[in-house]
Amino acid sequence: MKIRTALLAVLALGVAAPIASAKGRMDYKTFPISDVMKMEANQKYLGGFKFQFGGGGGARINTTHTRSTDPRPFQSDESRCQRAFLNALIKVRKDAERQGGTGVVQIVTTSTATGQPLKSTTEYACIAGGSNARVYLDGVIVK
Repeated sequence: MKIRTALLAVLALGVAAPIASAKGRMDYKTFPISDVMKMEANQKYLGGFKFQFGGGGGARINTTHTRSTDPRPFQSDESRCQRAFLNALIKVRKDAERQGGTGVVQIVTTSTATGQPLKSTTEYACIAGGSNARVYLDGVIVK
């Protein structure tokens, strides 16, 4: 019985130690917008709606801001950042549609590390840590 208890304790430490050490990690990363936008599975959430990154115009209705996370453990940073980015896009779309908008333009991702927006037409910023990945989006709702 003591051997079994000792073995379980060793296994628990073996699993918990990497999680605890990764938990404090916060890496600022960028990934291609197109990887998320072109995924066929994402089209049911994104298709038919205007998303324009870094610029764009239209009849301005309001601004939108969102924060989205992906807490899935044991996934790559890229996978978690893609999911957080998709979730953020879905949130800004819902916000825009609720206000009568047909698109969101001038979309930027903001780094909480630097406080500066990433105004890119090709990449989005993501904060990846041991416990989750986060994406912050700001944009202008247009009609």
